[in-house]
Amino acid sequence: MKRLLIPIVTAVLIIVGALAYDSQGQGADPLHPPGVLFHGEFNGTGADTPASEIAARFDLYEAGTGAAIVLAATDRIVITDCQTICNTSANVIQIFDGADTTVNDGERIFHAISGSVGTNAQVVFSTPRVLAAGSYPKLRNSAATQVDASIHGYVVRKGTGL
Repeated sequence: MKRLLIPIVTAVLIIVGALAYDSQGQGADPLHPPGVLFHGEFNGTGADTPASEIAARFDLYEAGTGAAIVLAATDRIVITDCQTICNTSANVIQIFDGADTTVNDGERIFHAISGSVGTNAQVVFSTPRVLAAGSYPKLRNSAATQVDASIHGYVVRKGTGL
């Protein structure tokens, strides 16, 4: 009986482990996401009137290596959390997805209003935000002031989920 029970328990554990992933292939285990872990940084001024879509982008780096990440047209960014720090009060900061420098309907990922100098706003998403294929996360703010922001998550490469 004992010999029969061990394979059955093993099979049940394998099935339960497989159920820890949703229909999009996103793992419930944050230490083993279905993609390359990254962090993104945005540091600077000029996000109130960015000169181009590229100027509004976050710089993306592979976690643990610091190597820059360049997205392919089919790659998807999945953001799990973000943080912003602003150098002025009453500044509207938006992190968004999209093809230009304007925050259009359905593109906003995070929105914060700084209450005072040095306001720190942060969020950990209970449901990660998935960007459009090939799209970089961007930042836009309402004043010409220093804004520092960071994001974390993972990049899903073509053929690996989503």
